[in-house]
Amino acid sequence: MGLTKFKIVFDNPQNTYYPGQTVTGQILFSVNSTRKVHGIKLTVKGDAITTWAVYESGGTMSRAVTLTGQEQYMHYKYYILGSAFGPTIEFSADDYSYPFTFELPNKLPSSFEHKWGRVRYTVSATLDHGLKFDQEVKAAFTILSDYNLNTDQKALEPVDQLLSKTFGYFCYGSKPMRVNIKMPVKGYVPGQTIPIRINIDNDTGVIIERIKLSLVKKVTFRVRNPKKEIRHDKIVVAETDISPIERGENTYEEKILVPPIPPSNLTNCSLIDIEYYVKLEACAHGLHANLMNNTPVIIGTIPLEKFHSKILPVSNTNDASPLFPASDNYPNLPKPSYDETICIVRKSFKEAGDGEHVIENDQHFAPRYPVYKFKKS
Repeated sequence: MGLTKFKIVFDNPQNTYYPGQTVTGQILFSVNSTRKVHGIKLTVKGDAITTWAVYESGGTMSRAVTLTGQEQYMHYKYYILGSAFGPTIEFSADDYSYPFTFELPNKLPSSFEHKWGRVRYTVSATLDHGLKFDQEVKAAFTILSDYNLNTDQKALEPVDQLLSKTFGYFCYGSKPMRVNIKMPVKGYVPGQTIPIRINIDNDTGVIIERIKLSLVKKVTFRVRNPKKEIRHDKIVVAETDISPIERGENTYEEKILVPPIPPSNLTNCSLIDIEYYVKLEACAHGLHANLMNNTPVIIGTIPLEKFHSKILPVSNTNDASPLFPASDNYPNLPKPSYDETICIVRKSFKEAGDGEHVIENDQHFAPRYPVYKFKKS
């Protein structure tokens, strides 16, 4: 008997915010019998953690060593009702609601989740009984650090690369196969398609079965304790292919749709870096090695101005959506939606140190990223 409901509800239903904004919401709980508490405490945390295990040999034995890195961006606690040492407050059987509010710092990295590291932001509300069985509810929310592609000169640069490959026949080589890859710019946002034009001149006698195109996210992780180490992971976030590939000279056009993914760089975080590139692989028949090439691209949160006229309003975006940080500079730019990333499985956000009586507001969490709706070309 006692607590029958305990929940954190953000006033922004998408639980998504930009640095510098004010976060508001309600702590809701219900009790079915009289309860006494010292107060309701709110804890706000934002940090980055990287971690993995390595095996170290020592004589005839080997042991697992956990390597970690950690950065803290915000951590504050305050009581929205009562105090730790004040008189107890009695709640009779009923439903209760208490508002909360807090300010976000101006410099925060975007939310990010991975098995080797994450940037995570949480709010916890605790019914402080003054005993070890305090009851706590915890909710995660998304932070988006703005990446305006219009401020990055590299994002405006076109791609025009000429690749070539010679296939060997015993001690002789074939004529070179030439592949020209073109893209109008290097900078894109989720919801936008990356248009790719490929001209292939293949008079080698080797059959090219298909051309694979992939948008790849390369993530770099750093740990610092008990020693420094770096790991990389490469994740295909979108892909397509072109087939069949005719002999001779031919031109192909293909598009890759950018899904909900975090912006490049992960600004303001020194433990995790994010890069993107378009990988081209011309798959040769038989035992010949494939031609492969990586072309860097930039993923932002604000699209290049030259594409603004092609963006449509999103029907499910309402007044409660996050304040759009670019609205002053681009007042006519339609708001994006904020969609859960598809690149990770929704996961529990319970952490080491959480008490056994912690309730997760939602059992699983995935960060949200801005997605624009573009006109079909």
